[in-house]
Amino acid sequence: MKGSSFAIVVAAFFLAITPVGIFAPGAYIKGLQAFAELTPLCHAIAITWIVMGLLVLMRPAGRKSLAERFVRVLACLGLIKSLAILWVPGFLPMAIDWVTSLTEWTMRLGSLCDFSFGLLMLWTARLLIRAESGTEGDSAE
Repeated sequence: MKGSSFAIVVAAFFLAITPVGIFAPGAYIKGLQAFAELTPLCHAIAITWIVMGLLVLMRPAGRKSLAERFVRVLACLGLIKSLAILWVPGFLPMAIDWVTSLTEWTMRLGSLCDFSFGLLMLWTARLLIRAESGTEGDSAE
């Protein structure tokens, strides 16, 4: 999997979920709690992230750009986190308990930071796509 594709998937994930945490933190927490109770779904999503992380890491890194390194580090961290969800029985409930202990304004601030991270990943994907195409201009030009 190309680093740009991984960055787009991560960006889409964050940009789709975080507005709920910004505008309705209570509903966001209830949704996380309901999600954590669906163990087979949690494991299926963790396996999907493991596969995507491995696909990014198995692809040879042609360039040593900062954006490419950044995406490869995120893929590695996502791989570790997903393996922890699968192999450490109390990891996900512990994380959900920690999130539910946060105050409403803390949840909003964290979701706003996550939204900003999603925008950063879109920008990183654009940099990688531009580098992959070998041109400095927009593809629309």
